[in-house]
Amino acid sequence: MGVILKKKSNLYSDKYIVKHLTTSVIQHTVKNFQFIKGFPASNTWIVYSNNDAILVDSGFGDRTSFLSLKNYINNYLPNINIHYVLLTHNHSDHSSGSRQLSEIFNAKVLIHKQEKKMLKTRSESDDTPARYRKKRQKLVKELYQQINKEVDELANKRTASSPLAIYWKTPQKKQDKIILETLAEKSQTRRLEIAEVIVKRPDYYENLYQEHLEKLLKSDKAFVRGIPKSADNRNEAISWIKSLLSGLSLDGRIKWLRKIIDLELFSEEILTKFRLTLYSMSDDLKTDKGRELTELCIQNKYKTISDLLDNEIEKMSQFEGQDLNRHIMQNELKELRRLLDIGDPFYVYRGFLVDEDEYVRLGKKSEGDAYWKQDAGIGISYSLDRNIAGYFCFWNLTHTPDGIDIPRKYRQSDLIPPILQNKEEFIQDQSNYISDIREGKIETNDRGVNKKPIICKYLIDPDKLKGFSMITSEAEVMLK
Repeated sequence: MGVILKKKSNLYSDKYIVKHLTTSVIQHTVKNFQFIKGFPASNTWIVYSNNDAILVDSGFGDRTSFLSLKNYINNYLPNINIHYVLLTHNHSDHSSGSRQLSEIFNAKVLIHKQEKKMLKTRSESDDTPARYRKKRQKLVKELYQQINKEVDELANKRTASSPLAIYWKTPQKKQDKIILETLAEKSQTRRLEIAEVIVKRPDYYENLYQEHLEKLLKSDKAFVRGIPKSADNRNEAISWIKSLLSGLSLDGRIKWLRKIIDLELFSEEILTKFRLTLYSMSDDLKTDKGRELTELCIQNKYKTISDLLDNEIEKMSQFEGQDLNRHIMQNELKELRRLLDIGDPFYVYRGFLVDEDEYVRLGKKSEGDAYWKQDAGIGISYSLDRNIAGYFCFWNLTHTPDGIDIPRKYRQSDLIPPILQNKEEFIQDQSNYISDIREGKIETNDRGVNKKPIICKYLIDPDKLKGFSMITSEAEVMLK
C-alpha cells in the first residue's frame, strides 16, 4: 500500500494511517477496489498492496451485506490480511457492519472519537431498508446478466468436464457400452442405481450433469457477489452433482477430478468440497486406484478447509428441531473449530485390525526410538473421538469387506428386544459375538479370525489438516 502501510515495530501506526488516508488517499493508494456487490449496495473500499490491506468503511451490518464482502475476499483475495477497518463517518451504509467485519478479520476499527460510541450499539438487521429494495432488484438483474454471460463463455469447459466425455468422443458410442461399464461403479449395491443410469441411459445422465453444473457455476458466482438465496441454490446443485458422481467407479472419479482441476472450472472452495466428497464416498482406498484418488483428494489448503469448517458450522446452526444426527455433527464441527483456534497440537485416533502375531511397533521398548514408531494402521482418515476409533475396530470385525453384516449365532438373548436389556447384558452379548468371530466359531471368510483390534493415538499439528467429514457422525479428519 505504498506509504500508507508503514510498519513500526511490526505494527502499523494508527495515527500515520489515519493522517494519510484523510488527506490524500488517492495519491497514496497503490490499488483499490470499491465493493458494491453486497445488497443493499453500500460504500466499502478494499485498499491493498501485496497481502496487506485495510477496509475503508464497512457497509451495512445486515447478514447478507457483511457476509457477501467476506465471501468476496475469501474467494478473490484469499491471502489478504486486513489490519484495519477505517470508518469515515457514522452513516449506516458506511459503518454499521464494522463490528462484524472487525471480528471476522480480526481487524482494528479506526473512527473519530466523537463517533466511537456507535461501535457499542447493535447494528445487525436481517431487513433490507425499503428505500433500497428497487435498487437491489435492479442490481440483482444486472449481475445475473453478467453471470449468465460468464457461464456461457465456459460452455466448452462444461462439456469437457463431463464424466462421460470419453464416451461421447467414441464414434460407435451408441453401440459400444464397454467404456460406460468401466466408468460405472458396480461393486457397491448402494451405488447401483446411479451406475445403471450411466450404462443404460447415458443421455439422461449427461443432461442431468450439465443442467446442475450450469446451476452450480451460476449460483457460485452469485454467492460470491452476495446475491440472496444463492447459497441454497449452490448447495442444491452440489448435492445433485455429488449424487451423479457416486455412480462412477474409482477410475471414473479420478478422471473426473483430474479434468476439473486442469480445466480450472471451480473456485478453490467448490473444488475442495468435491475432493472431500469423493474421498468420503469411496471404498477400496487401499488399492492402487484408491491411493491415487486419495492423493488427489488431500491436496487442499488449510485456509480453505478452515473456511469450509466455518461455513458448515453456520449452516448447521440454521437447523432447528431435535435431529440427533445433526446435533452430533454440529458438536463435532465445533470441537474441531475449537482445536484449530487453540492452535496447539492435538490428539486424533485410528482403529484397525492386526494379526495376532503382528507387531505394531517398529521395535521393543529397550530399543529406544524404534518403540515409538509405528508399522501398522497408518492412513489418511482419523477420528477426533477415541470411542469412534473403537467402533471401527468393532465394525471391521463384524462386517465383510463388502460392508455386509456377519450373521450372529442364535442366542436366547436375541429373544429380548435391546431396549429391554440392561447395559451389562448388552455389553456381554456383544463381547460374546466378537469372541465367536475371532475364534472362528462364525463363518466370516477369515474376516476376524485370529485378529486383534488396535486403537492408536497420534499427536498432530493443526496445519497438517487436509480435510474433514462429519456427515456420518464419525468425527473424521484427513491428514497427510
